[in-house]
Amino acid sequence: MAMAGMGQGALAVAKENHRVLDPPKRRQPHLILLLADDFGWANVGFHRSDGSKEVQTPNLDFLASSGVILDRFYTYKICSPSRSSLQSGRLPVHVNTVNMAPEAFNPRDLVSGYSGIPRNMTCLAEKLKTEGYRTFATGKWDAGMATPRHTPKGRGYDDFLGYFHHANNYWDYGLELPATGEIDVCGNQLLDIWTNKGPFEVREKKVYEEELFELHTIERGILAHDTSSAKPLFLFHSFHLCHTPLQVPDQVLKLFSFIEHSKRRRYAAMAYHMDRTVGRIVDALKSKRMYDESLILFFSDNGGPVYDPGSANNWPLRGGKYSDFEGGIRVNAIAAGGIIPSSRRGSVSHDLIHISDVYATFIRLAHFGYNTPKIDQKELAKVLHDRDAESANLPPVDAKDTVWQAIVGSGGDGPVGEIRAEIHISTQCLIQGRYKLIVGRQGMDMHQGPYFPNSTGPQPLFPDIDIRKKAFYKDCGPAGCLFDVFADPTEQIDLASSVPQLRKQMLDRLAELNKSEFAPNRGRPMRLACHVGHFKWKGHYGPFLELESFGEAGQELIELDDEELDGDRNSRLS
Repeated sequence: MAMAGMGQGALAVAKENHRVLDPPKRRQPHLILLLADDFGWANVGFHRSDGSKEVQTPNLDFLASSGVILDRFYTYKICSPSRSSLQSGRLPVHVNTVNMAPEAFNPRDLVSGYSGIPRNMTCLAEKLKTEGYRTFATGKWDAGMATPRHTPKGRGYDDFLGYFHHANNYWDYGLELPATGEIDVCGNQLLDIWTNKGPFEVREKKVYEEELFELHTIERGILAHDTSSAKPLFLFHSFHLCHTPLQVPDQVLKLFSFIEHSKRRRYAAMAYHMDRTVGRIVDALKSKRMYDESLILFFSDNGGPVYDPGSANNWPLRGGKYSDFEGGIRVNAIAAGGIIPSSRRGSVSHDLIHISDVYATFIRLAHFGYNTPKIDQKELAKVLHDRDAESANLPPVDAKDTVWQAIVGSGGDGPVGEIRAEIHISTQCLIQGRYKLIVGRQGMDMHQGPYFPNSTGPQPLFPDIDIRKKAFYKDCGPAGCLFDVFADPTEQIDLASSVPQLRKQMLDRLAELNKSEFAPNRGRPMRLACHVGHFKWKGHYGPFLELESFGEAGQELIELDDEELDGDRNSRLS
């Protein structure tokens, strides 16, 4: 029915104008997340200018030159907290700050009494599924295993091939001492390789794990993706490389035979192998004509391990994995892909970014589209809101839309971005703009040279040993050390005594932020996981709790010592 006073001709014009003014349809990109493990700052070519043959990463260097280098991308200092942060969108201090074994369980807390992410937090893949994405994961998980809910399938991934622990053997997929540096509650007797359907069938002929993962990602993830459907792809490829054990195929290792130090030789070969896989993933995207509609993020879960046997190099940054110095938490990071604005390709962003922020940026792009240059951050907060976590009284999402800001360059070229002005790195570390406060003792305190090993002296041994020896440690005390990491990224000049007022302000702020630390009792590794792995999963690690049938057996677990558990009691929970 025509409006009063408006002729049919005028009404047609009005309708046409209304059609023109309708907002354009959102353009959802394919979201490709490539996560390296223990990748050293100086182990990538775009952080080297000396033409070193021991660093050969041509594919990553190409992505950096054709995309945006995210120069101030921060993580936690160890694996599982960073990965829990990435999947949940929380700062590690609000989700997980311990590398607890995935066999851990606290029967008194059925929400948070496990390693990794609490059961009631909504994770990234779950959110993206609600936006219409196909979700796909490969490689290292390290964010929980205790219940089916804790696994990648339980967290929203349609397809998965990978492992649950911090590391496994690259050839036979079992745990071993050189992989994690410890003997677990199961005596390292089980295999750790899993799919969404259950344990991965290990055949007699061993395949190098990273080649298995590469094949899974390219063939099942990319080449099998139905581009004719409306479903975009969220692909999470989580490398085992370059984490211990230092294992790599002989034909790759021979390329680095000129490096005398055996562990350094292996690490360099592993970095090269990872780079080659990155190139093949990008080539697959291009062959499928998906690259032009993709955002590719590559970064590491923490800084390189400078200890023996880790053998990474973070030159010129101070320290490494297990420390809050830049070498432990500031990581190699690149944004690339066809949706990067042409004016930003080949640029460097100095915006503050935290690993948890990937959660917000991916959901932002999925919900609003990448063709929406500006969005209301309050509207984004509504989309990010986690009702399940709120109902369980768990910390809310911390993630901010910093990554897209850095990509399009809206934050400028200074030490503070438009959206994020500070990062609560840990209970001992706070970054505000260009300044960084560290309190207490920090391990792995050393500066390396451009080559490895170098004149700085011997490598630290594995952290647990160094704690007893009290070597390679810096004690900043309760008053703290203060650095201008924008002007002094190598953290050589402690400003604490020269700007006492700033130090006090940051100390007070850190103390206030630490009040919100989320530190539930996650229990301890349970032999229950070993029994279930042996008898239900045919010798593989896997979920060992079905909480729907917890009941009386769960109460027994509270009262009984783990040493007294037997197969009959365990079967009630498996």
